[in-house]
Amino acid sequence: MDDLKEILELIREKRKERGITQADMAAKLGISQSAYKDIEIGKTDLKVRTLQQIADILGIDLFAKKSSNKEQSLIAINPENIYRDINELKRNQEEMKNELNQKLDEILNFFGKKKK
Repeated sequence: MDDLKEILELIREKRKERGITQADMAAKLGISQSAYKDIEIGKTDLKVRTLQQIADILGIDLFAKKSSNKEQSLIAINPENIYRDINELKRNQEEMKNELNQKLDEILNFFGKKKK
């Protein structure tokens, strides 16, 4: 079983153990129930941020060791996902910076002053 399937199985088990429905999880994550269901069955790409939110809700330590034939990490960090998430954060930061500058320009123009 690959890491993602193992993680999704653990999420499903822990959610059920705690008596939390898919609708409850979706509400806590701010998404639709069908979107959460797609996450849990592996139908949608799972971002690291979303995975951490789910783990926090369920009280799962994603980096804990677990017992099997030998000790292994619960998840393997995928550098491509981390790279994608970092780039997304950088884009969001740049968009926020541009929006802030635009708002500041509007305020300064309102008062008849130009930004230096």
